[in-house]
Amino acid sequence: MKNMLAIAYQLAAESFIDKVDKQGRPYFEHCLQVMQNLNTDDDELKQIALLHDYLEDIHTENIIGGTKILREIGFSDRVITGIIAMTRLQHEEYEEYIDAIKGYKDAVRVKIADLKHNSDITRLKGLREKDIERMIKYHTTYIDLTEYIKEMEDD
Repeated sequence: MKNMLAIAYQLAAESFIDKVDKQGRPYFEHCLQVMQNLNTDDDELKQIALLHDYLEDIHTENIIGGTKILREIGFSDRVITGIIAMTRLQHEEYEEYIDAIKGYKDAVRVKIADLKHNSDITRLKGLREKDIERMIKYHTTYIDLTEYIKEMEDD
C-alpha cells in the first residue's frame, strides 16, 4: 500500500521547487505550514493541505490535466475533490470562490488553515496599504469560514 501522505509531500516539494512566496521564502514552506495549522491526524486532509495550491498554481492552464495526474498517482476521490474545491479559477471572483468552498468541509478546514498562515503579518518585510487591505479581506473570510464550520459541526 502506497504512503499517499509521503507522495503528496514529494509532489508538493517537486512542484513548487522553483517557486517562492511574497517574502522570497520557498513556497513549499507555505504548504507545510498550512498542513501543520490543521493540527490533525487525518492523512487525507493533510494531503489536501499539502497540495491545496497544486492545480491553481502548477496546472493553471490545464486543471483537468492536473486532476488526471492526481488520479493516476493514486490519490483518493476525497483528496482530489478537496484539491479541486481549493482551486480558484482564473475568472472566479474571490467571493464566488469562498462561497463554492463552503460546499466541502475539507476545503473549508484547509482554507481556514491557509488564511491563518497568509494572515501572519510577521512574515512580511514591511506593511503597505495593499498588504493591510489583503489582511482585512483574509481576516473577514477567516471569521466567516470559522463561523460557518462551527455551524456545520453543530448540525
